[in-house]
Amino acid sequence: NYHAMTTRYNVAFNSGESYKEGLDVIYNENEDDFTKLIPLFPISNKASQSLATSQMERAIEKAMKAERLHSIRKKPKKEEKKMKDPKFLLFLQKEEYNREMGRVWLLHGKAQFHNSDFLGAVGTFSYVIKHFSQEKKRVEEAKIWLARAYMEMDWIYDAEDIVEKLDKEELFEKNITLFSAVKADLLLRKGEKQNAIEPLMYAADNERKKRQRVRYEYVLAQLFHEKNDISRAAEYYKRTAKHSTSYQMDFNAQVSLAEVNYLYLTKAEKTLLRMANNPKYADGLDKIYTALGNVYLKNEMFDKAVAAYRLAIEKSTQNGVDKIKALITLADHFYEQSKYIDAQPNYAEAKNLMKVEHDDFERVSNRAQVLGELVAHHQIVVLQDSLQRLARMSESERNQTLRAMIDRLKKEEAEELQRLAEEAKKAERGFVMEANEDYVSNVGSTTSTAWYFYNSNLISKGKSEFQRLWGVRKLEDNWRRKNKAASSTMMNDYENEEIVLVESDSVNTNGQIVDAKSETSSGVASNVISDIQYYIDQLPTTSEQLKQSDAQIATALFAMGCLYQEGLEDLPMAIKTFEELERRFPSDERIADAYFLLYQMYKKQDESAQADWYRSQLVRRFPESNYAKVLGRPDYEQSLKMMVAMQDSIYEQTYNAYLHNHFDSVRINMDYIKQE
Repeated sequence: NYHAMTTRYNVAFNSGESYKEGLDVIYNENEDDFTKLIPLFPISNKASQSLATSQMERAIEKAMKAERLHSIRKKPKKEEKKMKDPKFLLFLQKEEYNREMGRVWLLHGKAQFHNSDFLGAVGTFSYVIKHFSQEKKRVEEAKIWLARAYMEMDWIYDAEDIVEKLDKEELFEKNITLFSAVKADLLLRKGEKQNAIEPLMYAADNERKKRQRVRYEYVLAQLFHEKNDISRAAEYYKRTAKHSTSYQMDFNAQVSLAEVNYLYLTKAEKTLLRMANNPKYADGLDKIYTALGNVYLKNEMFDKAVAAYRLAIEKSTQNGVDKIKALITLADHFYEQSKYIDAQPNYAEAKNLMKVEHDDFERVSNRAQVLGELVAHHQIVVLQDSLQRLARMSESERNQTLRAMIDRLKKEEAEELQRLAEEAKKAERGFVMEANEDYVSNVGSTTSTAWYFYNSNLISKGKSEFQRLWGVRKLEDNWRRKNKAASSTMMNDYENEEIVLVESDSVNTNGQIVDAKSETSSGVASNVISDIQYYIDQLPTTSEQLKQSDAQIATALFAMGCLYQEGLEDLPMAIKTFEELERRFPSDERIADAYFLLYQMYKKQDESAQADWYRSQLVRRFPESNYAKVLGRPDYEQSLKMMVAMQDSIYEQTYNAYLHNHFDSVRINMDYIKQE
């Protein structure tokens, strides 16, 4: 009829074309994070949910026009001759008599879905299910899309209810592929990755649309890779590379294929290094070198792995997810080897680059914080040990060491300035080219202007490029320097670590102005103090200065021991640090605390002999301490347990009293704890 024809070939056709254009935009402009399992559908990336707003809104508008102008809801006249015909009776039960309207409503829901109006899509798909019940194939498809909409809103229970009620064996053939993919998506969201493989393989084998099939294949490769099923992972990475029309998908498939073949070390290494030397992949060097590091790590070539990860960080041009992955992988490697000082800067930089929504943000953030505290105390120990070592040197040896240090610092500063200048020039050239392209593309536009600061696109790109090179910097003088004060480094004999001497000003202890700053080879004023006397004045040479230096070391060692024990739960390192404190400063006021903590840790490690030794030391050397009063009892183990239980009980009572504004009880409990 007229309405069906007009709907199909006019309004609905235009709606469908806009919908297809929108899908093309979403697939073409979608950016996946290949460092983790990519979503089966691009729309699941939050950043992609607004890419096709204009196209989808047009599709919705056309669909609504068809629904408004061409819907036929008036029932036909009843004919007595046909009233006994079951088909006619079924026909009379229909609510819509335009045969194209079911397709229009389904298209309407899909457009809402891809416009990220998932709740609206739920309503539309539910409408199709309810009012087009005689169109079985259409209703099945609407149910599958309804499950998708529920999943995008994280209504997993509702999605699961729909999927479980749909039987794959009873579905129309046209809907089986989409159903299999949606079922796999549901299982992945529930964390049942291995159960998702079977339905996803069916979807990959039967999906007709190439761009969607490639996504299924890549996810399968990732799942097999995670399962360490090397042969099948390699198979699907190859299929992805062969079928992909996306540069990013193809690139990541090739890199991952080389990585998954880590057992063939020479071949994997050769492939990745060849890719690294290809200018085509200049922006993907962080990904390539991270994969190379993973290959070395799995082959237990640890030094090469660390070097590869450092190259990945150094060569990164985007400061994106691949650099974050390299930083975290390198940090985790150091962390697992208890090389916390090496791990800290990598965790800290990764944290600064990560978004709060990142899956690993909380873990990385916590480790960056704990290790940051550890590094601060470690630097105090290293610095004071170095200063004391210098103070013990003869005058000629000390002066020679300081001159060599100053020369080295000036050389390092000149090299750093040259590197920064080259990076700035490179960035400026790239930015100017992009700015010119944007300006040319905007010529003739009524909304554009020639002045840079009226162009929001250029401002956004400039800000992104600045942060890519420099990070987030406060607006202040000398913003280019992470450490505004001149710094110098030297080796100490504590752990053979480099330490930092920080410049406070350019005046020595005698109140004289030091001729501190010279010029670098490029003519730029140097921030390195050149006068040797400036550094000598900082050395602890008197007994009072040595006493203060020792106090700083002791405080830092005790804090490090506590961080190792509580923050990092590394008991061997905590024991080592507390024993170092006891060895170097046996008269320190915190030795009783250190002994008790050592007793606890040895007890926890089932080393009874060492635990008993520290218990006896506490009782003998600190008989008046609370520790000795408890540990000196015959039933001290039971007393300790009761003390812990009592503390927990009092804390709970105090907290409840605080919540109910019973502050007198809070004060009484606090006084009791202090006395005990």
